[in-house]
Amino acid sequence: MRGDFTPLTDWRASADYRQAIAANLLRRFWLEQSGADLPLRLTRAVGE
Repeated sequence: MRGDFTPLTDWRASADYRQAIAANLLRRFWLEQSGADLPLRLTRAVGE
């Protein structure tokens, strides 16, 4: 992903943050489409 996507940094978000978000979105899409029976969403709030 790092070689294919070069985000920019501006006042809203850093390039590193945008890189991480793009990688997570692609991973989540792949997992959802693969049909694997894995939990992809939180079922309760963090800290509960």
